[in-house]
Amino acid sequence: MARVPYVQREQLQPEEQKHFDAIAGSRGRVGPNFQTLLNSPEAGGRFAGFGEYVRFHGDVPERLKDWPGSRARLIPSLTPSAIAPLPMASPATTPK
Repeated sequence: MARVPYVQREQLQPEEQKHFDAIAGSRGRVGPNFQTLLNSPEAGGRFAGFGEYVRFHGDVPERLKDWPGSRARLIPSLTPSAIAPLPMASPATTPK
């Protein structure tokens, strides 16, 4: 279960549904990341608009436009076996 609820279009007020529709229109669907961002529809819509601008209209190198796909090329040595030895913060040392 998600800690932050996934928002469906029907759960938004009619004037907020434009944000859901814009995300679906530009990406073909509204994935879980955007469904959580839409708990604050105005902020989620602005975040999605910013991402769309940077990715499709901005002056960003092609290798960075598809960040999830490029992660493996940019950081090839960051594998689970390389991450496992990294120290983790303990609850006692984590700031509140």
